[in-house]
Amino acid sequence: MISQGNRMRAACRADRSERVGPEAGGKMNSLKNLIAITLLLIGSASTVANAVPITTTTFAFSGLCDDCAGALIGSGPFHAQNDGIFQSVTGTLVLQNFVPDVPLNNSNFSSFTYNGSSILSPFTVTSGASITGVAGTLDASGTVLSAFALNFLVPPPGLTTAGGLSFCNACVFAVEPGGQWVLGQGTDRGINGAFSPVPEPSSLALSGVALAALAVMRRRRST
Repeated sequence: MISQGNRMRAACRADRSERVGPEAGGKMNSLKNLIAITLLLIGSASTVANAVPITTTTFAFSGLCDDCAGALIGSGPFHAQNDGIFQSVTGTLVLQNFVPDVPLNNSNFSSFTYNGSSILSPFTVTSGASITGVAGTLDASGTVLSAFALNFLVPPPGLTTAGGLSFCNACVFAVEPGGQWVLGQGTDRGINGAFSPVPEPSSLALSGVALAALAVMRRRRST
C-alpha cells in the first residue's frame, strides 16, 4: 500500500516536472553558458597574471625635442634650444622578459625604433653585438624609476647625415625620471620623455572576450 505521504511527495514531483518546460530549460542553458564564459574569463585572467616574466613587452615613447624646432643654428641641422619651441617625436621600445620595478640589463633588450625628427631619419636598432649596455628601471605603467639608458656602437642610418657624417660613435638613448631625454650624443634632446605600455595581443583578446560576454548578458536580460 502507498501511504498518503508518499502519494503527496509523488504529486509534488510530478507538478514540478510539468512546470519545467522549454522556457525553463532555455533559461537553464543560458545560465550554464554564462557560467562557462565566466570560468573562461577567470581562467584566462589567471593565466595572464601567472605569466611571469612577460615574454615581450612593448612601450611607446613620446617626447618633445628642443633642438628639432625653432631658429636654425647657422646652416643647421640643429635648432636653438631653450626657446620654448619643440617638435613632438615618438618611438617604440620592445623589451623581453621584462619584470616591472626590476633593473634592466642587456638580455631585456629586443628593439628600439625612433620615428624620426627634423634632424634624424627614422631608424631601428635591434639586439646584437652593437648593443653595449641597457640599464634603468621601469614600472608596469612605463614610469621611469631610475634613468633608462640604451647604449649602442654602430650608428644606424638615422644617425648619419646625407654627407656621411656620423652624429655619434658611441650612441645612447636615455630617459631620466624627470622626463629629460637625449638621443645620439645630444643630437636630439628634449623634455617630457615618457614611456607608455602598448597592449599585447593576448590582452586585447581577453578584453574582446569580456566585451562579448557582457553583450550576451545584456541581450538575455532584455529578452
